[in-house]
Amino acid sequence: MTRWRLDVAYDGSGFRGFAVNIGIRSVAGELNAALGRMCGHDVTVTCAGRTDAGVHARGQVVHFDTDKEGLEAARLMRSLNRMLGPEIAVTDAQIVPTTFDARFSATWRRYRYSVVTSVWVDPQVARFVWHREGELDPSPMATAAQAFVGRHDFSTFCRRTPPAPGQVERSRVRNLHEFDVRCDGPHRLDFWVLASSFCHHQVRSMVGTLVQVGEGRRNVDSVARALESLDRQQCGPVAPAEGLTLWQAGYG
Repeated sequence: MTRWRLDVAYDGSGFRGFAVNIGIRSVAGELNAALGRMCGHDVTVTCAGRTDAGVHARGQVVHFDTDKEGLEAARLMRSLNRMLGPEIAVTDAQIVPTTFDARFSATWRRYRYSVVTSVWVDPQVARFVWHREGELDPSPMATAAQAFVGRHDFSTFCRRTPPAPGQVERSRVRNLHEFDVRCDGPHRLDFWVLASSFCHHQVRSMVGTLVQVGEGRRNVDSVARALESLDRQQCGPVAPAEGLTLWQAGYG
């Protein structure tokens, strides 16, 4: 049995998320099907971060196992990209030890969330940004974002998913290493977030709350108070999926 690592980018607009869901188009479903055709047996990929419907990736990492012999990285990439493009691109392929796990070996994930505030948005980037007309003040947003850095219970900023019968509810404590707000031109803001892992809707919930700060609808200190409250009602609106991109997963 050989384990392969694939680095994958995708436009999430046409998918109902990464994870396989019967009868619904997903990134994993497309990868599994393409790899199954190449390998001659059922294949299941494991990913670094399960993105939601409409969320994109530039640096997703997956692994899969196969007993097919003679696969070469260049041929594997070429064949997969012919089958999966243009929505999904395999940017690298390599054999890895069977101890490597795309999910559990990852030590951090970096996401970028992009907002465009101008009257119009370039059609070539429109699917990858949140277009909301009206300027935002980046300074108070950058200050407020620092309340998120560190180890916290992010219950306020995570969508609660009830546990399956017989299972314990998962902790929403996360260790967030970096949160930067950067201007990329006169009408674009990028939110860069780095953490060991994230819970459901966490990045989009934090961004939606910070946008309210940038609009002047809530003050800087309210973000820290909301975090401490552990009350989902204190969170701002969840930012739309299209602005979010899984940028990179780190290992080692």
